[in-house]
Amino acid sequence: MKRIFLMILLGSVYLTSCNKNDTVSPDSQTIVASEVVQSALKVAYPNATNVTYTEVSTTAVEAAFTNNKAELIAGISKAGKLLYSAIAIDEATLPAIALDYLTATYPGFTLVRAGEKMDKTGVTQGFVADIKHNDLNYHIHFDATGQFLTVTEKKGKHNGKGVKVVQADLPAAIKTYLDTTYPAYVFDDAISFTVDGVVKGYGVRITTADALEIGLMFDGAGVFLRSREGNLGHHSGMGPGHGKGGSKGSGRGKDGSTIVKIDIAAVPAAAVTYLTTNYAGYVLVYAESYATDAVITKYEVEFTLAGKTYEVYFDSAGVFLKEKIKK
Repeated sequence: MKRIFLMILLGSVYLTSCNKNDTVSPDSQTIVASEVVQSALKVAYPNATNVTYTEVSTTAVEAAFTNNKAELIAGISKAGKLLYSAIAIDEATLPAIALDYLTATYPGFTLVRAGEKMDKTGVTQGFVADIKHNDLNYHIHFDATGQFLTVTEKKGKHNGKGVKVVQADLPAAIKTYLDTTYPAYVFDDAISFTVDGVVKGYGVRITTADALEIGLMFDGAGVFLRSREGNLGHHSGMGPGHGKGGSKGSGRGKDGSTIVKIDIAAVPAAAVTYLTTNYAGYVLVYAESYATDAVITKYEVEFTLAGKTYEVYFDSAGVFLKEKIKK
């Protein structure tokens, strides 16, 4: 009965799941939300007080607030759509399997906030956790049992557009990755990205033996994160200020369909279940919907796993269509 009562306090709108361009620092994640976001929260929770906002992805923010004496968390897209609602909980309330995942993946992490997502009858639908680890902040979703679903990295304030780095000064791990993955490649240029005075990543541009231009992102230790093919210019879209990157932006498909970047929350549950079952531990890069005459025809989800980048496509109902592995 307690849970059902709390869910009544949550309000009338609930969506089951969610997954940066405002300036965010590792120590202070609070941002000033847009009027669209603030209005969406006011519509869903007209009695909300003590509201603070943080950015959790390129397309969404999270609000922490008090509503009728209940401490709540809500995810809201930057377009003004409520993505999920959750009751604020402490670390001890997270499922053991979720805590085990956090401890193993982010040793020594600090929990910033956590929430339990439930439907209107009080049935748990999942959990969300915002943590800090090694001066970086992460927004993580788990299913109702505590199994990992998705993670979004929220970087600190980056300084400038990066500093040029000569090939000889790249970390050994990057050189090894390039030599192994792209034999006979030609080095074009590279830049390092600094977050609060510490190098947190590298962007490298190369040309392969078959004349394909590729931009690659690595973390501060030289571990591969993602790649992008095509006419890249000067690392367009590869820096920290561009969120998690990805090979495509919103626009038009070859068939004239409208392509829009979306939160993982907007992807059908069947597709998310397929991903978590067949690609356990994947790290989301982006998700997109394809629509013709305002009717969604398919979804695309790009993610990284074990050093590889995948594009997986689903139909409008979330049924698997095909997989593509990118170099």
